[in-house]
Amino acid sequence: MAKTLNEAVAEYGTPDVFAYNVGVTIPDSMQDNGISASVLRDRYQVDVVGAYNCIQQIATEDFAKKNGSILVTGGGLAMYPSADYLPLSMDKAALRAMVQALHPVMQEKGIFLGTLTVCNVIAEGSTCAPDILAKKYWQQYKERKDWEIVCQ
Repeated sequence: MAKTLNEAVAEYGTPDVFAYNVGVTIPDSMQDNGISASVLRDRYQVDVVGAYNCIQQIATEDFAKKNGSILVTGGGLAMYPSADYLPLSMDKAALRAMVQALHPVMQEKGIFLGTLTVCNVIAEGSTCAPDILAKKYWQQYKERKDWEIVCQ
């Protein structure tokens, strides 16, 4: 990811917005003998450590000069965990806590960091349909105030 980000910045310049929308969203309850520590570690690496690394890499002085925004897609499992999605529940809770903790730190640098917490199925006709999510992201990007917007 670091290499790809560096290449994108080299080719297109420093962006004014960065979106992190990553999550391993498969159910884990059907695994025999429970969920292994290695599965928990691997998912955390993707869902949380990946976001942290991207935030650290993109939050440069040039990004701040552009009043950059970092928008992270969170999940309702952070607030309503499920044993059927235990690794994702744990990771979305950690991701939410990270954004909340880093929001004021980034704000001091002139960078907006926020999360859109999606608590429903993303589908046409849903309260979290793609067009609704796009409007909420746009609101967050333009207003730059709330570290979290929740889509129920």
